[in-house]
Amino acid sequence: MKDCEKWIYEHSEDNVYRYILGTKGNNPLICFGVNPSTACPEELDNTMRIVYATAERLGYDSYIMLNLYPQRATNPDEMDKVLNKDAFSKNLEYIESVLCRSNLKLWAAWGTLIKKRPYLIKTLERVEKMAVKYSCEWSTLGKKSKDGHPHHPLYLAKTAEPETFDVKQYIEEFLKSIIGNIVTVTVDRPMGTYHPEHKSLYYPVNYGFVKGIVAADGEEQDAYILGVYTPVREFTGRIAAVIRRENDIEDKWVVIPENVCFTKEEIRWQVHFQEHFFQTEIIM
Repeated sequence: MKDCEKWIYEHSEDNVYRYILGTKGNNPLICFGVNPSTACPEELDNTMRIVYATAERLGYDSYIMLNLYPQRATNPDEMDKVLNKDAFSKNLEYIESVLCRSNLKLWAAWGTLIKKRPYLIKTLERVEKMAVKYSCEWSTLGKKSKDGHPHHPLYLAKTAEPETFDVKQYIEEFLKSIIGNIVTVTVDRPMGTYHPEHKSLYYPVNYGFVKGIVAADGEEQDAYILGVYTPVREFTGRIAAVIRRENDIEDKWVVIPENVCFTKEEIRWQVHFQEHFFQTEIIM
């Protein structure tokens, strides 16, 4: 039985999702991983034992483990392929319930595992905004990967010291990493047609999806085709931009011919017919 005076432990009734695991204190180290494994109070796994030891070594009186997705899985490949929106939302609620204490130290510790599912970066976007709202500071411990991902707690040197981590820049670089890739878009809403459900939404550009690429909403990745001025059923081009929706779970890609260039404002104007419903940022 867990000691309620010591532990903070929040999970779903069926124990499929774990939202918080940590200890009570006035000066906690907040660690962010990708997803929880089997650990629970008094039965810590290797990762949690390292988090506990690191908090103690760095002078914190407690620690709290949070994750970008709350599903328990000893193998991250077994995480939901399609986002569970209820679990996603509840996880964000629990995260905010911790961060609202303000001025906390956040340890980015998800490693390269953040690449396992597209919805993980969307969670991090939400968490980053919470961190700014509540004046929390990010750091990493240990050497970052060649792509800039923070070190996972496993195999962390016992002498590793915190280094400031710019999470907003990290997210932008993460999204930029796909720009320039060549993809084929299957068009299901050709230029000159209307949305199948929202009959007043007219498509002045070709719009479709990239087969085999699963987006954060669990569906295939949506894409605008710009620089093509006739209706098409399929188009191969390069990714020129990512439209990052701040108030939606999914982002959109912008795909253009290889010999064409557009500015951010030109892209914004061409996708305004649909994107004006959302708060967006164009990453190029």
